[in-house]
Amino acid sequence: MVIFTDDAVWRKPVPDSFWCAFDSRNGKQFHRFDVIKVKAERSGDLIRKHSLLCKLLALKADDRGTDPEELVHEIYSAVSELRDSLTDDRLLLIDQWVGAYKKVSDQKLDEIRKEVNMEFVATTITEHIRHESELIGEKRGEEKGEIKGEIKGKIGMLESLYLHGILPKKQFEKMVAPLRRELSNILAGESEKQKKPPVRSLAKSERR
Repeated sequence: MVIFTDDAVWRKPVPDSFWCAFDSRNGKQFHRFDVIKVKAERSGDLIRKHSLLCKLLALKADDRGTDPEELVHEIYSAVSELRDSLTDDRLLLIDQWVGAYKKVSDQKLDEIRKEVNMEFVATTITEHIRHESELIGEKRGEEKGEIKGEIKGKIGMLESLYLHGILPKKQFEKMVAPLRRELSNILAGESEKQKKPPVRSLAKSERR
C-alpha cells in the first residue's frame, strides 16, 4: 500500500504497479500495490470509516464541508475506545499527528480531550518518555535510579523524539531546558568537589 499525503490535488492517475523482474517464460514481472491519494478522498467519508488510520488521514484529506472540531472529536472518541489495546508509542504518534494537522485551537483541543476522557494522553506520553529514559540511562552505564543517569536518559529520549520528528521543536525546547539546567548544576557540583583537596588526618607524631 502506498499513501500520498501531500497537499497537491493530482489530475493524472498514479501507476499501481512497477516492473521488478523478467524471465523468458513469463516475461515481465510486476509488483502491484494499492494507491491512496489522501487529497482525492473526502474527510467526511474517511472519518466514518471503522479504521483508525482512515480517521487520522481525514485530517489531511479534502475537508470541504466538514467541521474541523467534529473530525478531532471523532478521532479522540475512537482512540478513547481503543486505549486499552494501544501502546504508549502509538498514543504518542496519534497525539502528535492530531497536533500537527488539526484545524482547531489548542484550547479547543483540550476541551475535546476532556469531553471524551482523553486527558490521560499527556500522562501516558510522560510515562513513555520516563520508561525509555531509564533504558537509555542503563545503556550508558548509569546506575538505575541515579539522578544524573535519569536526567541524561530523559534528555536522550527527548532528543530522539525531536530528531525523528515526533516532538515539535517548541515543545522539545520547553521540556529539555529545565533538564539541562539541572544536569549542569549537578556536574558543576561534582566539579567543585573534585577541586577541593582531601582533608589529611594528622598522625599521632604530628599532633605532638
